Amino acid sequence: MVMDTYFLIQYLNRFFLVFLTWYEYLEMREMDRSGKKSEKLARILVVEDEGIVALSLKDKLEVLDYEVLDIVTTGEEAIVRAGQASPDMVLMDIKLRGEMDGVTAAEEIRKRYSIPVIYLTAYGNQVIMERAKVTEPYGYILKPIHERELHIAIEMALYRHRAETKLKESEEKYRLLFDKGPVPLFVLDAASRKILAANETALLHYGYTEEEISGLSFDDICPGEDDGSDRYQGRWVHRKSGGESMFIEATSHNLKFLDRDAVLLHARDVSERVKAEQMLKQRQEALQAVYRIATTPGETFGRHCGHVAMTLSDLLGVIRVFVLRLQGSEAQVLAESAQSNEHEEQVVFSSQELFGRELHEGSRLTNSDGPFFGIPRTEFFSARFLASSAMTVPVVDVDSCLVGAITVIGAPDREFGAEDMLVAEIFARYVANEIEREKLSASLAAAQKMEVIGKLSGGVAHEVRNPLNAIMAISDALAADLGEDPEYKEFLYHMKLQVERLSVLMNDMLDLGKPVERMHFRRERISDICSSVLDLWQHSPMNRTSTVEFSMSDDTRDVELFCDSERLQQVFLNLLENAVQHSPEGAGIGFQVFLPEGGIIRMQVRDSGSGIQDEPERIFEPFYSTRRGGTGLGLSIVKHFIESHNGSVSAWNNDDGPGLTVEVRLPLEYPVEYPEEYKDKERG
Repeated sequence: MVMDTYFLIQYLNRFFLVFLTWYEYLEMREMDRSGKKSEKLARILVVEDEGIVALSLKDKLEVLDYEVLDIVTTGEEAIVRAGQASPDMVLMDIKLRGEMDGVTAAEEIRKRYSIPVIYLTAYGNQVIMERAKVTEPYGYILKPIHERELHIAIEMALYRHRAETKLKESEEKYRLLFDKGPVPLFVLDAASRKILAANETALLHYGYTEEEISGLSFDDICPGEDDGSDRYQGRWVHRKSGGESMFIEATSHNLKFLDRDAVLLHARDVSERVKAEQMLKQRQEALQAVYRIATTPGETFGRHCGHVAMTLSDLLGVIRVFVLRLQGSEAQVLAESAQSNEHEEQVVFSSQELFGRELHEGSRLTNSDGPFFGIPRTEFFSARFLASSAMTVPVVDVDSCLVGAITVIGAPDREFGAEDMLVAEIFARYVANEIEREKLSASLAAAQKMEVIGKLSGGVAHEVRNPLNAIMAISDALAADLGEDPEYKEFLYHMKLQVERLSVLMNDMLDLGKPVERMHFRRERISDICSSVLDLWQHSPMNRTSTVEFSMSDDTRDVELFCDSERLQQVFLNLLENAVQHSPEGAGIGFQVFLPEGGIIRMQVRDSGSGIQDEPERIFEPFYSTRRGGTGLGLSIVKHFIESHNGSVSAWNNDDGPGLTVEVRLPLEYPVEYPEEYKDKERG
């Protein structure tokens, strides 16, 4: 009786469960029809070639509130439909009809779409199961299929897929943050300091491959003594794969990496910042040095230049520094950082060696030349100073005209950069100011001297001309009375010659003491002035002993000067006569007019004589002459007249042969219709 009761209870329980399940199924179907039910739990693609099994599976899935997107019977169809419908899950029968079985189809779906797959199988063939494992399935369901097992397998698979997707996204996000970050990152073993990992930025910046850096330790990229300093914090010098050094700023954090204590090191490259700080400090020191030099009382111009050379040499750490003043195309050494030996040959520079081009004193530099010239690496510097590099910075005045240079000689391994030239330029500007001040002082002294000489010469000339005229009259009377008497003829000739010489001297002295009046200035074409000079030269006795080779471009013929044309004619005649007097008989005299540049026109007279052994500028001093019988006033008058026109005159020995070149520079005066390009040059 007890056994019967037990079986009855079991039977009723089963009947109740079946009834309840059927009731719930009908209720869910009713809710679907009424539209009150929420969205399905998941969208599933069924791949099953047995029709009855497929329909049964479809009913079970719908009972469990899953949406069946489609039922396909072959692997090929499964791949296509999975791409079209993008299901949340694929239930795949392992054994399918056709050339492609379920394992191959599942593997292709996983590769293409990353859709989770659960295998349906009626038996456990070991070979097939091994193949199935490779496709990383999310589960297996054995046939016949029970709803509870089906529900559990699907939910577990969906949960696992969602978790793996989130983990993959998280890993991808942090991988991007690590690998693609702008700062080099290293993961170091806390105990051994071995490099465990490095991001792509670190590999690129340090020049290593992932395999190379994995075999290194932190000491390989940050060499140094282990003195207890924390090399994971602060500013340090790191070494790249090629041996190059760079400054980095390090910060670090402790973390766990692969179950070991590790350090995450941030190594930000601050080499450019350090270079900028060093350059700023160097400039500051340069400015302070210039201030100290400029404010030192009782210093001469030469000692100032000496301080510049020594200070710049210390700042840049170089072999030698020369402070130079340009005289023509040669450079006079004003000071140098290393004292030359007693028997050492005096250093002589040319503009070609200094600047890599032919430049002369007073050459105007424009923006196209740039703030600096190139860094010459010539055999001259290498052979003379055992150096492989040299740097030259021009010294220019307020009108951007070249007056000197600072040349720095570097050691064989020395490389000069823009920051070195910027520091040198600070001293170059100071030297330019000192040269200008020294020039102004010399000009003031010369002007005062000329003023005294002019007044004295004018007074003497006036006092001498009256008795000189009387002597000339007596000489003419004696010559008329004595006629061709051979006893007195030679005496009368020498008397007349000396009287004429004194007369010329008195006229020159009057010219030297006479100011040039601006009221006589007119706009005159330079070509007309030169033509008049050449016409006068044709009637000069010196025309028989020498020829003038005149050159002027057509573009220069309409250039106008605001000047006293008679005074300028006298200037060029004096220069031509001086050139002839110092040249061999029959030699040609060069007379050239250059294209205007920067509002200045240059004219040169070139001879082929012996040049001048003393300072070339001395030839413009009154009563200084290198020719026997010369008065020494011709070139002084030239200087006086040119400076009265706000111009300048200079001289230098020729580079390419014997002789002297005298150059006159005059400011232009433009007519209203003058071409705009010349005005642009002046403004530039």
